[in-house]
Amino acid sequence: TNCDIILYYYFLMGGIQVIVHQPHDKQLGIQLIESIESNKYSQLTIMVAYAKLSGVYRLMPYIDKFHKNGGEVRIVVGIDQQNTTYDALLQLYKLADKLFVFHSESISQTFHIKCYWLKGENVSWYAIGSNNLTAGGLFSNYELSTTKYVIDNEALSVNSDLESIYSTYA
Repeated sequence: TNCDIILYYYFLMGGIQVIVHQPHDKQLGIQLIESIESNKYSQLTIMVAYAKLSGVYRLMPYIDKFHKNGGEVRIVVGIDQQNTTYDALLQLYKLADKLFVFHSESISQTFHIKCYWLKGENVSWYAIGSNNLTAGGLFSNYELSTTKYVIDNEALSVNSDLESIYSTYA
């Protein structure tokens, strides 16, 4: 159909980008779960300002399965605003290959990043926006983010950029 041709052309010209206006659109948590389950990726990286058990529990079975199937899981969680819970950190520690807790020593700066990134060979999917690793942040709050799926050279570029950012905080 014409719609399929347009989507294919758009995909070839720079991937598929979606603006997610939650809860009005498909929830970011659902999109993240679908991406994790797609079997296209070998690495999951989560960088968030805070995590709560409610969000971790919602993703836990999918991350656990991803990890058991050979996927690497890396997580950076902030504690600056004291919203990350101890229980969430304990569960993330069990799920992740690498877990980093980030705290800014500066009173005028807060670690406030929200990025979910799946990396494969010549493929990448990421979401960047306002969604923390909480049930509200991923499923029910009013949130805004953008997701993008890219392949080949653009994926290599995105993966390089996001790896550099991850290395800054890990």
